Amino acid sequence: MAALSLIDNLDLYSTVYPPPPGMNELKPVMTHWNQAYEYVDRLVQTSSLHEDTDKPGGQDVWTVASTLLSDTQSIYHAWVLASLVPWAEAPRPPPHKRTGQISPPVPATVAKEGIRATNKLLAIITAAFNNANEVTALQRKVVSELRTSTSRSTLPISIGRDTLGMAIRKWGLSWKSQVLLSFLLDIVRSSREQESEGMGSLKVFSPVMLMVIQRISMQSQAVTLLF
Repeated sequence: MAALSLIDNLDLYSTVYPPPPGMNELKPVMTHWNQAYEYVDRLVQTSSLHEDTDKPGGQDVWTVASTLLSDTQSIYHAWVLASLVPWAEAPRPPPHKRTGQISPPVPATVAKEGIRATNKLLAIITAAFNNANEVTALQRKVVSELRTSTSRSTLPISIGRDTLGMAIRKWGLSWKSQVLLSFLLDIVRSSREQESEGMGSLKVFSPVMLMVIQRISMQSQAVTLLF
């Protein structure tokens, strides 16, 4: 986290992660970026040190860390995605004029040009930002249905094995990184919204979706057998 914090505090972000070539008019949104990399740091510390889950919010953080950060590669991907959060609001470039091919999201191009990301890493970044809104929408639907559910023993339709399994299959092998990015974006965007509305400090988003994934996995291994 120290490197990202230093970049943030010294106002070096646009130097390290400059806009794509020919798009100098684009500007990263730096407000509350620290929420993203500080949350990843907390996840990494939790996964490494087995933080006491009795602390406020500890169980939520442990759920995310134990499910999404299973190895050093997933931790590296988490840091990379956190570093690109300021570019998440950039509009997608139009398709290529000659080929008509869909252009990658701006964060992917920034990673390619700025940190020379490998093709494998670029594929993960592209999928994460392409599917971020869809992942977030499903998470919020899950949260909403759980809050209004009258039965704790029955899963809402939106988080049944078939529905969730198809969603994860659509997201692909990097679905864990995609879910993590959606958490980071939700945290940062919620902070910005609360600030604009004059509200207090952010209450970190509770990752109900991950608990549901674990529950389904333990019952039938439907999710883990998809790949």
